[in-house]
Amino acid sequence: MDEQEQNYNVGGTINQSSESLQIPVKKPKKNIVFGVAVGIVVIIIGMGIVFASGIWDPVWNPLRPSPNKIIMEALDNMSGLNSMRTMAIISIKPADSAEGKTEITIDAKEDKIDPNNPKSQALFDISFVKGGIEVGFNAELRSIDNVFYMNVTIPLVLTLQLATSGIDISEFVGKWYKFDPKELGINLAILNDEAESGKIKDQVMNLLNEYPLFKTKSKLRNEKIDGNLAYHYLVAIDRENAKNFLVSVSKTIKEELGSLLPVETSDEENIKEIEDALEKAGDIEFEIWIGVKDKYVYKIEANESFYALNKDSGQTEKTALGFEMIFSEFNQPQEILAPDSPNNIIDLLMPFFQMFMMGGVTGIPL
Repeated sequence: MDEQEQNYNVGGTINQSSESLQIPVKKPKKNIVFGVAVGIVVIIIGMGIVFASGIWDPVWNPLRPSPNKIIMEALDNMSGLNSMRTMAIISIKPADSAEGKTEITIDAKEDKIDPNNPKSQALFDISFVKGGIEVGFNAELRSIDNVFYMNVTIPLVLTLQLATSGIDISEFVGKWYKFDPKELGINLAILNDEAESGKIKDQVMNLLNEYPLFKTKSKLRNEKIDGNLAYHYLVAIDRENAKNFLVSVSKTIKEELGSLLPVETSDEENIKEIEDALEKAGDIEFEIWIGVKDKYVYKIEANESFYALNKDSGQTEKTALGFEMIFSEFNQPQEILAPDSPNNIIDLLMPFFQMFMMGGVTGIPL
């Protein structure tokens, strides 16, 4: 009997355990739905923070600002800078040959931090290939308080060629020359007048808003330029807006600075020249990089091909144009000094003016 009771107890215990395992445990459906909803909200908020902060900014980011808005903001910010440095490289060459290649490198600085003493400097390096020989020119221009300085270096081979033609420029090459507009009664102070320049700037920005110059063709992946994360776009010139903008700017400049312009042209002539230039240029596309944080333009790059007339062969040939501009050192002071003991360019040119006047009066052929 004890054995039966023991079996029963064991069996009863086992049976009881089996029955308890078969009892389903019901979880509250409301808790599951609430948990899923909270998870989705957390993911959405997290992705929004990531997109908005730029930690991860894919091209398809729905919170990425409008390219046109960013470009306009960048142009406005650039126009308000007091100083910066610009590097530009322009190359033109036949697509299938190095002969005739021309390359221009410009390193320019501008500093208007002190409005009473605006300064600028530009270094030019120009080279071209002719007859398998590369020939180079160098020049430097400086402007300090509306006084201009220049220095030009010409290759020896060209100096010798000019000398064989009776033109000796050796004593002028590599020397600094100064030009002060005030000595000729020209006052450029209006160009540095803050109120006047601010007025022109506002008018130009209003025209840019009215006639946007660029059409965004595609948003490209962000890149770093000089350690700064930048938006990257492929844009094209809107030719109709560009024409209207340039014509309007021409009118604005004529109204504000007409007294300083050497030649005054009619509006019809300006429109015709602008239309012809835009027609010849065709469709112009370029890439632009704009800082994500500061909204400054960091880089512009274009590579275009067009057909041009070769004067030697008299035939048109495909020509490649490369263009790159890099902007940096925003609002940083630039060290630009006047050269020591420059020659006065007016004294240099005065003999030629006298010869011209004598030739006009006495009939001496020039």
